[in-house]
Amino acid sequence: MAQEPARVAEISRHVASGVWSAWLENGARAHYVHRDGARFAITVTLAGGELHETEETRGLSAAAAAAWSDGTGARAAAEREGVIVEARATGDAIVLTLTGESGRAGLAFDALRAMLTDARIDAGALASWRSAELVIHGERATDAQAVFRRLVSETLHPERDPRTLPVSEERVRAIVAESALTWLRLRLTDSPVEMAVAGGVTREVAFEGIVETIGRLAARERIGQETLDGLRQIERPRGPLKGMARAPSGTKESMAMRGFFGADLECLDDVRALHIGAEALSQRLPNVLKEAGADEAGVRVGAAPGVEHPGFGLVWVAVSCTPGSEGRVLERIDRELDEFARAGPTAQELETARARLLEMIDRQLADPSAWSARLAQMTYRGHTPEQVAGVREGYATITAARVREAFARHEVPEAAVRVVVRAEP
Repeated sequence: MAQEPARVAEISRHVASGVWSAWLENGARAHYVHRDGARFAITVTLAGGELHETEETRGLSAAAAAAWSDGTGARAAAEREGVIVEARATGDAIVLTLTGESGRAGLAFDALRAMLTDARIDAGALASWRSAELVIHGERATDAQAVFRRLVSETLHPERDPRTLPVSEERVRAIVAESALTWLRLRLTDSPVEMAVAGGVTREVAFEGIVETIGRLAARERIGQETLDGLRQIERPRGPLKGMARAPSGTKESMAMRGFFGADLECLDDVRALHIGAEALSQRLPNVLKEAGADEAGVRVGAAPGVEHPGFGLVWVAVSCTPGSEGRVLERIDRELDEFARAGPTAQELETARARLLEMIDRQLADPSAWSARLAQMTYRGHTPEQVAGVREGYATITAARVREAFARHEVPEAAVRVVVRAEP
């Protein structure tokens, strides 16, 4: 698979953020940003993976990522020197990340080149992945949280597309090293690719490493917001959606979720408004829902954008509650969501929610890993350096009226979801 490295064909710099972006002759996309400090992070995104899976190939992306190695020992050599190498499969990508002290960047690029051009499957790592997955399967029948998570997924995806469901025990046992390696090499052969280097390395070192790694891959289509669109379309069911199941024997608390379909990642303003709104509700709801029978410490509010499948963003309130109180709790959540969509957050809720999120963002912006992770999917998600670098300002300038408007537009009956896993009283 290795070949003479493709050269940089186009390069530009976004002055305000300091982000350099380039296209290589083979269609690969790359970014670099210098961040002060003694550490670096490299992230490579291979578009696809789980998006390509079928019932017969389900789980191959996760297995291949968990056992991804190389035939030269370069990964092992880098790890002995403190470079951390992590690979994972997401809903629409296989992502490889290498982090370490800046003086070890050369070792990291060596490991990355070997993993891209001489990919192998580590039999021991694959066996460990299989064992861990089988343990999870064993817990699914007796663990109420596992039952709840599966019920949520099945309620949101009633058509049972295999890509939206956990990998079956049968598939876990069926995956062998040969099939995982074939799958990984297929992705390396033709998947659109995006790479980012961030941290305490020079631009010259970064782009030399970029050319010597993804530059050695075969030519492929350029990555972009429309990449793999034909594999993403899943019909979103019309709500209100309802899911109901009985908790495993011995479960002491019921679990309930009330949510609604939210925004896709491309709609950044809505994503941020819903995120702040969820954070504001996390302040309001625990004490309010306690009166209806919820465990105050078990109230969780969240918002996640739709990424791999358009239309499946979600805002949710999940609670643990006393058996028999599920109806009262859900009715109270209904009322609170209706009121929030009508009036939005209070000034104090907005201020507190924004402060919490900005604190988290500030920590991330100081971390090269966060920069490389965002930049390595920037073009894939249709975003710009201004949007990536301006995430803090994006959250800091959102108003209560904007939050209210986003909730009012998305929190409608046809988008509503409720799920209950009921414990015996």
